[in-house]
Amino acid sequence: MSLEQLLRENLQAAATALEVPPAKREPIARTANPWRQRIAFAGAGALAILALLVPVFLMGRPQPLNVEPSNPLGATTVPAPSIAVEPAVVPTTSAPPTTAVTNEVAALGSTSTEEYLYTVAAEKTGDGEIPTANVTVTATSAGGSSSDALVGEESSFFWHSVTGEGGLCLLSATSAGGVESVGVQVLLSPSLGCSDPYVFDSSGGDLAPIDPTPEDVARLFFDAWLQGADPAIAVVATPEAANQAAAMAPNGQATFSSCERAAGSLYCTWEAAGPVYLVRVSSVEPFPMVTEFTTP
Repeated sequence: MSLEQLLRENLQAAATALEVPPAKREPIARTANPWRQRIAFAGAGALAILALLVPVFLMGRPQPLNVEPSNPLGATTVPAPSIAVEPAVVPTTSAPPTTAVTNEVAALGSTSTEEYLYTVAAEKTGDGEIPTANVTVTATSAGGSSSDALVGEESSFFWHSVTGEGGLCLLSATSAGGVESVGVQVLLSPSLGCSDPYVFDSSGGDLAPIDPTPEDVARLFFDAWLQGADPAIAVVATPEAANQAAAMAPNGQATFSSCERAAGSLYCTWEAAGPVYLVRVSSVEPFPMVTEFTTP
């Protein structure tokens, strides 16, 4: 046997004698290093703090300023808010309020007799939304003397009514048998129509208001018919008499004749070249009214 074979056998025998059965693998218990744990915790905390601080830092970081030559410090100008400011009012001292009264006067109409010239005028007495007016009638004699009287009460008419179209409903004057008188009717309003007749006696030289007599009512009715003043007729006549007047054309040539009383009525006649006009006035009514107008 050669030396080489001898050595191989010896080595094989030694390897067989030294063979150890395989041991059961046990899990390796890893013992944590306390310093490594501390370092890991510190790193995680630092990362968390950075995660919180970096966005805050970036949000609060000022934006770069545009520096202009006229503004070397780079200060930004914030426009002032637009606020409407009321102008300051300085209180002033004023007189106590008073009622405004104007001196506006309007001539409404005129008529005359042999003795007097009669004129009617209105004067504004207030300047409110619906101003009122005084209406006066003035009698001026041939010698130049004059007398005036208030129609109705103070401020008893509306300025725009009496000064507008048809404001003077009727102005009638008569001079007969030594009696001088004048009758006036003015417009109350377009809806109310004309006022009652106001009659004034001027026989004594001064105008004095009197209650209308049946003779006055008959004369006023006939003069209103001659003048075509239908609104004035409606005040002193019944609807039947007013319709009779509207059916006849006015005759300016008719002149007064006479008046006679009979059975509680007054009959007055006016004569023309041909027809005779008869006006019947009821004298038993609280206010004399024309009840009939015919040509018998």
